Amino acid sequence: MSKILFFLLIFIAIYLGWRSFRIRQIDSKKKEQASKQDFIMVSCARCGVYVPQSEAYENNGQYYCCKEHCHSNQSKDQ
Repeated sequence: MSKILFFLLIFIAIYLGWRSFRIRQIDSKKKEQASKQDFIMVSCARCGVYVPQSEAYENNGQYYCCKEHCHSNQSKDQ
């Protein structure tokens, strides 16, 4: 019985170590993807100002630097 408990504890320790490793690995990938997205710069379709894609407003595949530019171009299209 003690051998079974010993191997069970070893299995649990290995599982928890593997799980911790995977969580850190996934978190680092998410941080890497987020940092890449912050550096992608897009140009405003109305005024031409460059802003990070994460801060830009998107409408019909075009990016805008602020809500006012996004809404003003929307009303011109209609």
